[in-house]
Amino acid sequence: MRFPQSFIEQVRLASDLVPLIMEDTVLKGKGDRLMGLCPFPDHTEKTPSFSVSRDRQVYYCFGCMKSGNIFTYFRDQRGLGFVEAVEYLARQAGLSLPVSEAKKFQPVSDMEGLFGLNEKVCEFYRHQLDSVPLSHKVKTYLEKRAYIKETIQSFKLGYASKGNTLLKFLTEVDRKRALHLGLLNKNDRGEMYDTYRNRLMFPILSSRHQVIGFGARALDDSLPKYINSKESDVFHKGRSLYGLDQSLRFLRQEGFALIVEGYTDFLSLWQGGIKNLAATLGTALTDDQARLLKRYVDSVILVFDGDSAGIKAGERSLPLLLSAGLEVKSVILPEGQDPDRFVKTQGIDSFKILIQNSEDLFFHILRKKIKEMKERRGHFLSLIDEIAPFLGSVQNKPL
Repeated sequence: MRFPQSFIEQVRLASDLVPLIMEDTVLKGKGDRLMGLCPFPDHTEKTPSFSVSRDRQVYYCFGCMKSGNIFTYFRDQRGLGFVEAVEYLARQAGLSLPVSEAKKFQPVSDMEGLFGLNEKVCEFYRHQLDSVPLSHKVKTYLEKRAYIKETIQSFKLGYASKGNTLLKFLTEVDRKRALHLGLLNKNDRGEMYDTYRNRLMFPILSSRHQVIGFGARALDDSLPKYINSKESDVFHKGRSLYGLDQSLRFLRQEGFALIVEGYTDFLSLWQGGIKNLAATLGTALTDDQARLLKRYVDSVILVFDGDSAGIKAGERSLPLLLSAGLEVKSVILPEGQDPDRFVKTQGIDSFKILIQNSEDLFFHILRKKIKEMKERRGHFLSLIDEIAPFLGSVQNKPL
């Protein structure tokens, strides 16, 4: 899509480069000119050489020579293309995207309609959360989890109430799309009903900041406790990672990604200041997720719960990540612990120490298998057979 120059200028004038850059670095100064350390991950410096003009809405680094405006900053720092940056900034400024004369007479495409509906439903669930009293179970759950207002708003958390409130909210056209997305279901009599009831809603966004699906946690005894959107034209669980829309720039800055297993683990670490992370959607890592991570980082640290299931998940994930060309380390938590519980009981600083002391996952698995071989008095050749899949996954690199 090509935007008129007048609209691009409207978006630029409605946006502010300074707070955007201050998400990545500290800027100081008075008046028009502000200075700070360069925020770009490939330029490490100790003396501030990054200059921002508040009035002209441009930046320039005297060290690495990078320069530009808010659109180029999105491109180089956030990994968004020009059109994606314009769309994102327009949404942030509350501006409607222009519609070409030809497109005015064309029906909305299925993909556009699906993305649009997900966005509408996300706002609906957010409004539902805002509308319930502080004594409501969803609010007490959020308080118990210690989620602050900023986190709830940034990640667009919402609430799916009891009954068919979404069904009543949607138009006939939206209902058909909602069935495709799994937001609505049909019973044996063909009657539609809300899929998500009495659940805390976690919108799942793409790296392009589009709502592609939802995760939902039960607030009662309903099973399963967590459910995700069903597979659709816009949502593929095995190709998506939770939180990537927010954490992308931190992955680039740190050079590695911390991978956890769920929404609550992600949000607890995020609030604690660890932001170069992403979460799987209740399943083991896939080839597509590994390749997605490789776009942004060269290494990952997998964080597993301290039980046999967590360790087995590491064994399943390692060949996929190695095949994608990633270096893989791991943090194995104490038995009975997950990242959320560990941070709440031991503190975020203790968790950061675990990250600093993370070890190569292959060697962790190798030691485990050597121990098992000795316990069963197995032969050394059986060990070779067991580790062969990991060795075969390693990409050849020039020395």
